[in-house]
Amino acid sequence: MISGKIPGLIPLRRDQISVAADILTSAFKNDPKIAYLFSQKGGDHAIQSELFRFELTYTLRYGWVYTTPDPMRGVALWLPSEKSEITTFRGLLSGGIRLQRKIGKEAMNRVLEFSHHIDQKHMTEMPYFHLYLFVLGVHPDHQNHGVAGRLIRPVLDHLEKSGIDCFLTTQNEENIGFYEHFGFEILSREYLKSMQVPVITMKKTGIIMLLR
Repeated sequence: MISGKIPGLIPLRRDQISVAADILTSAFKNDPKIAYLFSQKGGDHAIQSELFRFELTYTLRYGWVYTTPDPMRGVALWLPSEKSEITTFRGLLSGGIRLQRKIGKEAMNRVLEFSHHIDQKHMTEMPYFHLYLFVLGVHPDHQNHGVAGRLIRPVLDHLEKSGIDCFLTTQNEENIGFYEHFGFEILSREYLKSMQVPVITMKKTGIIMLLR
């Protein structure tokens, strides 16, 4: 389990949420899921950033968020599996009312529909304790420079030594090779025709390191 302090990683502070949300919005500007959720908003950066602000707030409350030294280049959000489902109560505590007010009812309904589908897959494919890589994003100006790897490798190393599995979903086929490099394997692959969004789930098995 993560204590919160991982050597080589910097926990995100609450006063950094806005900057982190802006980075994630830029990182996911071409993501199929974001395109579907906010198709009626015309790619409004400020509105899309509200979703990431909510997800950052939620993860800081129930999990762990790590970033890079100044200037901030990327963010990784981790949740324990028992807190991966954003229930109504948890959502309200994390700013759900503000989120709906900012993005509108139609976008909110899409967010809830998509999240419900992911939650069902998550619970079916990994019905035991594990860690969930909820969101990983690097600003486009700093992509392909090893930032994403530096953000997740220390946590993955910790999980491997602890024998804890890890789960993630991605909506971008181009991400598969990156995650496979870090030991993830594909669990399932589908295409949601109604949303025009691919959903790939992946798992990394923890390996308990035995002392000799």
